[in-house]
Amino acid sequence: MKSSGIQDLRTLPKRLLLLSPEPDEILHSSPLGYSLPNLGLIHLRGFLQSKIPDIDIKILDGNLVNESVFLDEINNADSTIIGISMNISNVRNGVKYINIAHQNKGIELIVLGGIHPALFPEEFVRKYHTLVVIGDGEMPLYKLLTGHPIRQIEGVAFLDESGKFVLNPPNGFSIDYIPYAFRLKTEMEASKKRFLEFSKDSRQLFHMPAHVLSHKGCYYRIKKGGCSFCSRGPYEKLILRNPENFWSEVRYLNENFGCDAIIDVGENCFFSLLKSLLKHRPEGKIPFFVFITSPEDIYKNPEMIDVLKELNCIQVKLGVESGDDNFLSDIKKRNRRKSTIEAIKLLKEAGIYASIGIMIGLPNQDWDDLQHTIDFVEEIVKIGNILEVRCSIFTPLPGSPVYSLIRDEIRSKHKDEELITVNQLQEFWVPRYTKLKMDQLIRVQEDLETLFRPKTKVTAKPFSMGFG
Repeated sequence: MKSSGIQDLRTLPKRLLLLSPEPDEILHSSPLGYSLPNLGLIHLRGFLQSKIPDIDIKILDGNLVNESVFLDEINNADSTIIGISMNISNVRNGVKYINIAHQNKGIELIVLGGIHPALFPEEFVRKYHTLVVIGDGEMPLYKLLTGHPIRQIEGVAFLDESGKFVLNPPNGFSIDYIPYAFRLKTEMEASKKRFLEFSKDSRQLFHMPAHVLSHKGCYYRIKKGGCSFCSRGPYEKLILRNPENFWSEVRYLNENFGCDAIIDVGENCFFSLLKSLLKHRPEGKIPFFVFITSPEDIYKNPEMIDVLKELNCIQVKLGVESGDDNFLSDIKKRNRRKSTIEAIKLLKEAGIYASIGIMIGLPNQDWDDLQHTIDFVEEIVKIGNILEVRCSIFTPLPGSPVYSLIRDEIRSKHKDEELITVNQLQEFWVPRYTKLKMDQLIRVQEDLETLFRPKTKVTAKPFSMGFG
């Protein structure tokens, strides 16, 4: 095991190995669909390579490669910094790779990023002898790789040589653009293979999607407080992508990899953001688009439909959660039953498909309430344009307002709070804060996702963008 404190690097590393570990477990409520590539690491690589072109950077994504590849890279690393992106779903595998990496003297430093280490920085630096980045990782890693003293790097937590926990001031450098995300051919081929595996039931509308970010952070969470179940990390901020940079990446993905659909995985594409993208829309054909937004935004701004059509939007993903206004109010959701139904009808009239997210196991929910949710989903599906129903079990994630209310209870049950899993949180939550049982919720979740799965094949023809 390495010394208890983190020391400044004596020599500059030649290599940066970025890891996104595979999920720890099969979840009680595992929504249908396939896991997204880790765009955060892809953007991070692009930023660092633009600043330090000589550095060798490799990404390993646990959704695309297996454990043996991780072990081979870690065990054979030399003059390397390892960066591990961790969340509540992969934290235990992340710790596994930390422990293996500590056995290799060729690894100069282990750096943790992502919301989960940022919520438990002292636990991760003390127990696992790592450095934790809190907030955006671009500048902290750039400074590490170029030899800056760790005490002078903003936005990091570590133990000094005496074993004292140090939390440097927040990262003062504001990245008000999202770096261009260059992709490797091998990454895109692996991502396409995984997509095809998960689209055998023909629920998807396209052949080769790519994921992009038009923004980082949730406008509603940052400006209004957000939903009660949403996790938020320290120093979170809203970053809007430069629209010209966004369209340049779309063109790059279409022309180099034949991507016929762009899935914007920003948390909530609000109206003014979509208008900004439309203002800079290139002439000619563009790929299909999928956006995540709120039913309330569409309901209050019906002209948003025209903007979506002009952006060649073929599908909108809506976080509906419930058809009961009382439950929606309790979990701080903005939409209501009426606004959800009207928004989906407006999308139907425009020829745009909708995918809806439903949440069960809400505070004090009983079996009758659950049946009302099922009835509500049936009503929505009858509108005729629902492509997919995705159902999840309410989970009090660390960093969410609900978690803060029950944290003392959780800590009394789980000694290593930073290693708690989604399944454990659900098993803790359901018997104490609902009038339901886990097996009931799991059965309803499976029924909702399979019952309303479209029976017919729905696809679109691939094409190239018609940039002049």
